[in-house]
Amino acid sequence: MKRRFKKTISALSKKNGLWFYTRVVCVILMSGTLIGCAAVENGTAEEGAEEQAVELTGGQVEELAGDQAKEPAGSQIERQADEQVKGQTQALPADAAQEAEEKNNPAAYLSMDDLVRITEDNRFQSVDFSAYENGERDNLGDDALNYEITFALAYEGHEYQLALSFMKDTDNLDAVRLTKEVNGETALLYSSDARYEPNKNIREFLAYDDDIHDDIRYQLPEGLTETDFHADFGFAGGVLLQPDAYEVFGDENEQDCPPEWKAAGMVSRFFTEGVVAWNGERIAYIYQYSNHTSSEEINFLDGLCAPAFLLKASHDLYTASELAELEEAGVNIEEIDTTSDYWYVYFAKPGDEVGYVISLNAKNYTMEDVLAFAESVEYLQE
Repeated sequence: MKRRFKKTISALSKKNGLWFYTRVVCVILMSGTLIGCAAVENGTAEEGAEEQAVELTGGQVEELAGDQAKEPAGSQIERQADEQVKGQTQALPADAAQEAEEKNNPAAYLSMDDLVRITEDNRFQSVDFSAYENGERDNLGDDALNYEITFALAYEGHEYQLALSFMKDTDNLDAVRLTKEVNGETALLYSSDARYEPNKNIREFLAYDDDIHDDIRYQLPEGLTETDFHADFGFAGGVLLQPDAYEVFGDENEQDCPPEWKAAGMVSRFFTEGVVAWNGERIAYIYQYSNHTSSEEINFLDGLCAPAFLLKASHDLYTASELAELEEAGVNIEEIDTTSDYWYVYFAKPGDEVGYVISLNAKNYTMEDVLAFAESVEYLQE
């Protein structure tokens, strides 16, 4: 078509005066087509037709001719092609149009739908997350080896926090974690460390909210209630029993004391590896690794829903520096609880990766009370 357009312009250039400008106007007025003027093909036209063209265009002929002279010969064709491409893009299916939009707008907002596609396609390393406008970078201090880019995402009425960790020296992606605001449950979506297996089933994670009540059931001691399940409660997610048995002074957001060390008790999951020592089908020992904690192992328990073990533990409610700050503030530390004491019963089955633990504070409950509580525990999944 470009060759034909050039031939037409060449033929017209042989004419003199208004003939050239009139024919150009004719070409333009015929919806951008190059075959609308028969006079170009015939090479002749009556003088009356020229006058009629002048009347139709009026004083615009000279202006249009000037614009035509400024515009390169092929630009009209290219502009028409661009408009045609735009029209085709609008007609693309929704997914294809969205993909084209993402490619053309790399600084768009990251959505949960985007994250689902990236996870399922395993494209974490090829996506420039710093280009998304709703991401926030945190350098995590000068001593940190990594920095984070975080996103606050909403999906089907729930709020989520997406955190991507990058190494400062290389900018390589190290890990990607998605956390539910409602219960603190976290899914590892990507890890550069082969020791950790990412959760690729992100749709299942979004569809189901974890709850310890799906695993076990029990009867709370009279007068106690429980909080909603949270992944940060206990050893590996659980519920706290209320009301609190111990008061801890100071800013709650700055306390080193875990909330389960001041609650009436708890029901929690725990990971058995490195914690449970077996003697055949019985639990021989429980290794309870907690800083600021001392424990007294009592004995294994028979006749419950699973092999169990009873122990008693004491926890420091304050660090040494916190106690010093309280004294400076005028608090008599001799008159407050500085430690908390609890009865614990651990449940586990041989070969299980996850076990369960219940506790009651020893300030208000006896060993017999926690044993009665343990008798009410039942496994819901075998």
